[in-house]
Amino acid sequence: MKRANVIGVAGAGAWGMALANAAAAAGRGVVLWGRDAGRMQAFAATRRSDRLPGVDLARVVEATAELDDLAQCDAILVAVPAQSSREAAMRLAALPGSAPLVSCAKGIERGTHAFMTEVLGQAAPGRQPHRSHDAPLCPGRGAAGPHADRHHSGDGALRHRPLGRAGPRKRGRQPRLSRLQL
Repeated sequence: MKRANVIGVAGAGAWGMALANAAAAAGRGVVLWGRDAGRMQAFAATRRSDRLPGVDLARVVEATAELDDLAQCDAILVAVPAQSSREAAMRLAALPGSAPLVSCAKGIERGTHAFMTEVLGQAAPGRQPHRSHDAPLCPGRGAAGPHADRHHSGDGALRHRPLGRAGPRKRGRQPRLSRLQL
């Protein structure tokens, strides 16, 4: 697969697979990396994962256990568990290239109390870490995400949109959530 206009996804759990499929649906080439070689081979062969039952991995997604396959991607979505983010970022920082890392994990690192973007910034300082809603990777397509507080303006840029109203919620009302444009 030619790596121009390709999004890498580090982490092949349910969230990583969902992100890979969203990027593929937006017309991007996608490389999905997972650390378990046997599982990734089975994933590539069947296009199915027990972590996201009933959902097929898009055909354009390349499933791999070779971290080096992410080296030529234009951006890398880091979709590993929060407590694994520092190690993953350090390994990704060692790859050749300058693809920015996009934090797609929620949580705070134990011990340091750092948010995931801070962890990525510390572990991979040259990789311009972003939260999942900071970078317009695939304008025109949406994928709801835990930090989806911006919307696509139509000009290729993301604009801020509030997640909901401030103050106490009224019974039966849900906050308005926007969608992350991939």
